[in-house]
Amino acid sequence: MGVKRLSCPACGANGFEHDADGNLVCSFCGSVLEAPREEIVCRVCGTVNPGQALRCMKCGGNLGAVCPKCRTTNVPGAQFCEECAEPLDTLSGIISRFSDLDGDGVVERGEVLTATKSVDAEYMAGHRARLMEEDRRRAEILAQRAARAQKKQKNLMIIVYVVIGLLTIGGLVAAMIFALSTVSG
Repeated sequence: MGVKRLSCPACGANGFEHDADGNLVCSFCGSVLEAPREEIVCRVCGTVNPGQALRCMKCGGNLGAVCPKCRTTNVPGAQFCEECAEPLDTLSGIISRFSDLDGDGVVERGEVLTATKSVDAEYMAGHRARLMEEDRRRAEILAQRAARAQKKQKNLMIIVYVVIGLLTIGGLVAAMIFALSTVSG
C-alpha cells in the first residue's frame, strides 16, 4: 500500500496549517479536515470503536460518511469525499442516489460493503489478538507481584513470631529470676 499525498478535497491544494483543535485547514480555500480520532462512537448502538474502523464492531453500522458518488467510506466529520471531492452533505447524497437508480449501482455497493467488511474483520481480529496479548502480560505481571507480596507477608509473619517468641522467653526468664530472687531472699 503506497503513501497517498494529502490534498484538499475541495480545491486540490496541498498546503495545510493546523488549527487550535489539531485539524488541518487548507491554506488556499480554508476547508477544514478533522484530525483523525483515536476512538469513534457508533451513532447507531453507541459502541466505542478504534479510529481506523470503517464499520462498527457490534452492529456493523457505517462509522464514516459514504460518498454518494464513488461509495468511498470517508473519515467521520469529512465534508468532502477524499477520493472524488464530492460533497458529503445529505442533499448531495439524496441527489446522487436518485441519479444512480440503475441496477449496476446496487451490485457495486454490495461488493464495496463486502470488501470493507472483510478488511474490518481482519483489523478487528488483529486488534483483538493485541488486546489478548496485553491482558496476558498484565496477568503475568500481577501474578508476579502477588507472589512477591505473599513472600514479603510470609517473611514479615516469621519476624513477628520470632519477636513474640523472644519476648515470651525473655518474660519467662525475667519471671524465673524474680521468683528465684524472692525465694532466696
